[in-house]
Amino acid sequence: MKSKALRIKEKRTKGFLKFPRKLIELVLSGDVSDRAFSLYLVIINLAVYSENSSYYGCLELNPHNLSEIFSKSSNTVSKNFNELLSLGLINKVDKDLIEVINFKKLFDDTQYMEEASSDLVNKVSKMRGEISHMKS
Repeated sequence: MKSKALRIKEKRTKGFLKFPRKLIELVLSGDVSDRAFSLYLVIINLAVYSENSSYYGCLELNPHNLSEIFSKSSNTVSKNFNELLSLGLINKVDKDLIEVINFKKLFDDTQYMEEASSDLVNKVSKMRGEISHMKS
């Protein structure tokens, strides 16, 4: 049976996506491009979720197959794919097997980011202030 605190936390975070702290920091710092981030979201959604599978957190695709799915040039998808590899968000296990790093933690970690969410709110507020300052 779940504790009252855990039930309250789940209710409070219901409907929100959970991301690894590293990914949030990369997005906020601008180290990961929008296209690479979109590719990462697709990889997460296509990965195997079954606990019984030896491929848990993995996806049997390569950049060429992904380029066909997106109807984008193979070079564009490969560039974004390599960006995710270099940032350590995915790992190439085999020729056609991609592993999402910390995949279990992405979905199973119940201790999510109270201080990180306040940091995120502060950074977003700061960015909005800078944007409104640039407009005026």
